[in-house]
Amino acid sequence: LDRMTEFGAGAEASAPLPGVGGRVTLRAQAVTLDAGDMEQTAGTLSRFGSAAQFVPGNGSLTAAQARALSPSDSTASGVSLGLGYARDSFSADIGSTPLGFRRQNLLGGVEVAPSLGSNLRLRVTAERRAITDTLLSWSGMRDPASGTTWGGVVRNTGRGQLEYGVGDTSFYAGGGYSTLEGDGVADNTRIEAYAGVSHALYRRPDAELVTGLDLLYQSYDKNLRYFTLGHGGYFSPQSFVAASVPLDYRARSGDFSYRIGASVGLASFREDRSPVYADDAARQAQQEALAAANSGFSAFYAGQSQTVVTAGLRADLEYAVTPSLRLGAALRYDRSADWNEARGLLYARYRVDP
Repeated sequence: LDRMTEFGAGAEASAPLPGVGGRVTLRAQAVTLDAGDMEQTAGTLSRFGSAAQFVPGNGSLTAAQARALSPSDSTASGVSLGLGYARDSFSADIGSTPLGFRRQNLLGGVEVAPSLGSNLRLRVTAERRAITDTLLSWSGMRDPASGTTWGGVVRNTGRGQLEYGVGDTSFYAGGGYSTLEGDGVADNTRIEAYAGVSHALYRRPDAELVTGLDLLYQSYDKNLRYFTLGHGGYFSPQSFVAASVPLDYRARSGDFSYRIGASVGLASFREDRSPVYADDAARQAQQEALAAANSGFSAFYAGQSQTVVTAGLRADLEYAVTPSLRLGAALRYDRSADWNEARGLLYARYRVDP
C-alpha cells in the first residue's frame, strides 16, 4: 500500500520581467503514479478503505470478495502547472497538484530572505505543498466498498530560519508549524525544529569538499500513516529525531561540472496507536464493538518505536554542449527512518540571450 513508482516529464521557461525586474518562470509537469497491485489477502485488504468492517485480518476471502474490495485506481496521471517569480531576496509561486488526479489542490508559497548584516540572513517562508508520500496522500483513492473518495493531503507551513556564515563555515537554525488537511482525512498538525553546520574542508576555484552536521526534530499530533478511511497514507510520527553527516564534493573541469555526495546518520521515531477510522467517530465505534465481539477484527493500529541508521547517495552531472545548451542528470538514493527512495532525472537547459 505504501509503495509507489513515479514517472514524470516536464518543461520550464524563465525570462526577465520587463519594467518590474526579477524573473518569471512557467512550469508544466506530466506525472504518472503506479502503486502496483494490492495483495488479494484478508490481511492486506482489511487495511484499505472501509474493508476492516467486513473482513477479519486473519480470515480468508473468495476471489469474488477480493475483487469487490480491491481498489480500481492503483495508478494516476495528470499535469501540474505552476507560475513563479523571483527578485533579489523575494520569491513566490502558485500552482496545482496534477490536473487529472482524483483530487486537485491549489499550491503555492512565498519566501522573503532579507540580509540582517554582512554575515547574517533571516529566511521566512509561508507555503502550501502536496504530500507526495503515496498515491493516497498525493492523488486520492476510491474505496470500492463504500464508494468514498478520500486523500489528496496538503501541508500549510509557516517557517523561520536564521543563517550565519563566516569564512568556510556556515550555520543555520529554524523551526516551523504546519497544518495538514485532505478530503475525508483527519486534520493534523506538525511542529519542527532544525539546526546545522557546514564547513568546507577544501576549497579551490574549481573544486570544493564540504561536510557538516544536520539535526532535525518533528512531531505530528496524529499518526495517519495508514490507508483506511480517515487516514492519509503519510508518515506522521509523534516524535522524530534525526542527525546526519553529509559529505559533498563539487568540481568543474572545462565544460563538465559535477557533484558527488553521501550522508550517514541515525534516526529515532515513535508512533502512537491509531484508530482504524481516524475521521469518523461513529464508524470507529462500530469497529470497536466488532473487535470486542470477534478477536479477528481490529479497531486500532499498534504503535511502534524504532531507531535506524539512515544513509543517502547523490550525484549531479552537467555538460555544456554549447554556451547556450546544457545537458544534465541527477541521481538520488535515500534510506530514511521509514522509507527508501530512488530517483533519477535527465534534463536539457537552453538559454536564449537577448
